[in-house]
Formats: sequence, structure tokens, C-alpha cells
Amino acid sequence: MSMYANLTDGLSNRCNNIFDKYYDCLKKDGFEVTFLLMLATTGFTIPHEKLDNLEKKGDSRDIKKFRKEVFDKLEKEKIIFAKVIKKESYRDFEEYQQSSEQREINEIGEFLKIIRNALAHGNIFFMGDEKDNIQEIAFVSENRKKSDKCSECNNTQAILDKTHPYKYIHFKNIDDFKLFLELWFNFLKPE
Repeated sequence: MSMYANLTDGLSNRCNNIFDKYYDCLKKDGFEVTFLLMLATTGFTIPHEKLDNLEKKGDSRDIKKFRKEVFDKLEKEKIIFAKVIKKESYRDFEEYQQSSEQREINEIGEFLKIIRNALAHGNIFFMGDEKDNIQEIAFVSENRKKSDKCSECNNTQAILDKTHPYKYIHFKNIDDFKLFLELWFNFLKPE
């Protein structure tokens, strides 16, 4: 295997090629959600971390164009963004839903960060049909905000927001999560 040009372009491009080559076959066998999560964990999480650094260095990618594509192509009524208003951590997604305030998400950075954090920390919930087929997927993240500098260590700390300690993205259709990954891989393709 040849070296990656870099982890933003090279890794995500290979993940996209694997996606194109194997998705339909794995869907026929009932493994499409597992496959999407494998690709997202590698092809989304790692480049997302690297891209944050690239943006600070003036990367040429147009994040505003990507934001418009994501929010135009994904059906907003099928993707729910919400902040959870209770402090507890819940065992199932239904409990999160019952204690949340839904709102429309317009900030692509927040949208991406929720998915990244949920993937990195395993805060993913699945909802299925009567045959136990996965129909929906939700990504839950802690809602942290920066605090003042710590008097002991002089570092800025991220603390849990006590009013809304969690937030989530709920894809009410697995095809929308698939579309999100396709848009992400297209966004990362070198021009």
C-alpha cells in the first residue's frame, strides 16, 4: 500500500473508494449501518481533526459551500438537532428525546462536532422497526462550553453546560446519514 498524501485527502479518498466499491454489496447482506459507522469513524473523525488545524492555516476548502450542500440536500424534517435539558446521562435515546428542546441547526461546525464526539466516545443510538432492522441513528455529545482560566493551572477548561448538558443529531433515515458521508467525502476531494 502506498503512503497517504496526508490524512485529510488521502485517507478520506481511500475511504470514499471503499464506500463506492462495497456499499451496495454490504447493504444486500444487511451490513450497511456497520459499514457506514466504520467509514465514519475513520473517514470522518480523523480528517475532521486534521481539517480543524488546516482551517487555521488557511486551507482552500470552502466550508460555507459544504454547509449549504449539507443543509440543502439533507431533509431538515428528517434530521433533528436538539439540546437536552436534564443533567442525567440516559440509557436509551427515548429518554434523551423526552427531555430535550428541538431546534434547527444552522452551524455546520456544531453539526460536525456532535457527530465527531459521538463517534469518538461511542454515544450512538439506534432505533429499529418491528423486525429489528436499524431505521434511525442518533449521535449524542456532551455540550461543553469554555470556562474562565483555571486558577491552579492557568488553562482554559471546557465544562459541561448545566442548562443543556447534552445535544444530539438524530438521522430519522439511514440514507440521510449515508448522504452526509457522501457529501463529506466529496468535500474533502482535492480539486
